[in-house]
Amino acid sequence: MMPVFLFFFLIFSSLVSANAVISDKLTSVEIDYFGTADFVLSQTPVPHWTVLKKGFFKRELGILLESSELCPEIKGFAGHVPLIVLIADNRVERVFVLPNNETPEYFSRLLAESYPSKFSGKTTDSLEMGDLDTVAGATFSSKGVRDEIAAVCRIYREKFAGGAFRPLRHPKMKWADLKPILTWIVLWISLYSFFKRPGPDRRLLLAANTLVLGLWGNLQLSMPGILLLIPLLKQGPGFPWIFFLLSLLASIPAGRFYCGYLCPFGMTQELIFNFSPFKTAVKIPAGIDRQARLIRFGLLIASILAYFRLANPFFLNWEPLNFFFTFNFPGRLSLALSLLLLCCGLFISRVYCRWLCPTGALISLLKLFCINKIRITSPCRTCNACSKTCPTNAIECGMDYKIHQLDCIDCNQCLDKCGKLSRRFQETISPSLSVIVLSASSLILSSL
Repeated sequence: MMPVFLFFFLIFSSLVSANAVISDKLTSVEIDYFGTADFVLSQTPVPHWTVLKKGFFKRELGILLESSELCPEIKGFAGHVPLIVLIADNRVERVFVLPNNETPEYFSRLLAESYPSKFSGKTTDSLEMGDLDTVAGATFSSKGVRDEIAAVCRIYREKFAGGAFRPLRHPKMKWADLKPILTWIVLWISLYSFFKRPGPDRRLLLAANTLVLGLWGNLQLSMPGILLLIPLLKQGPGFPWIFFLLSLLASIPAGRFYCGYLCPFGMTQELIFNFSPFKTAVKIPAGIDRQARLIRFGLLIASILAYFRLANPFFLNWEPLNFFFTFNFPGRLSLALSLLLLCCGLFISRVYCRWLCPTGALISLLKLFCINKIRITSPCRTCNACSKTCPTNAIECGMDYKIHQLDCIDCNQCLDKCGKLSRRFQETISPSLSVIVLSASSLILSSL
């Protein structure tokens, strides 16, 4: 197993983003020109961004140099015209024009003739740039742009092309970069634990997920966060589409895998109950328990209706998933609710997951498409071993043996306790194979 997870570590350490803040310089359309790329800011030997293509092997796409940093003394008609020049292999690839103080009426003529594009493809040591004609009606502006590009190219030849300095190809890892790496490691360990029977000590997994995904990463799904993705769907294929697609695909082989293995707040509740000395002190009648589970579906419907009616998903700011691990409580009521749920967790396992979580209710509906549900393969012995270990009390033993699939969080603890339970594909899907397949899928997506 260690070589496998070392392989995953090397994979995802190469995918760590070292993006500097360049979105306030270029528009989203201009950034899309680079595709999936990282922008690494460096001050040596002069301020510049190194553009690295994302993927298993980071490939250098070029260097971005900003004229305002290198030659601010060169003026157009109304002052300096800020430019960002992309240079690769001693050749100008593209010139990006930033907001400036030039007269719009005249500067628009320069843009209408695509004057900055005329420099694309020219080598930095070429004298042709100085011979380019200026634009009629925007003489001073076009002359300023031409002189700035020539000055940037001259600095590039002096500082980069001469061989005295090589741009940064593999950015140094920082402490913040460990967060995505550890997140991926925890994800793959959780995935392996899902398919591996008997699974590893679940308490260690609970503690690791609570610390890495919760306290450090603050990574959890919540209804406001999910509803905020809806407007992004209108922008075309992108992260929201991939998110919903992966959610649907994950529900097919793994059901509520997120609830059982990844949700930090659910893990925290289960961890508290496992070490609680009062776990047998309170018994909730089955009828009341079943009726209370409908509350979360009511909250799910209310959140969706309120979002489309009010166009504001933040009415559910009381949801502990939003603020519990950031300790940024919106008010005393939210703080009191969080503490009350944790106190109830000493007596009732996953009380919030059972009765109140609208996010879990949504994932439960996705589980209707699951083809790998837990099932009983031989007559029940009514030993109640499976129902006693179920953290959500989703199993009814006896003659009328039943698993309430909408309440089951697919934690697989019942499978470790009872040999009469299994999943349809538990024996045919290898844990290592499933991890390797999803790792390859992640590499393909990250290289697009």
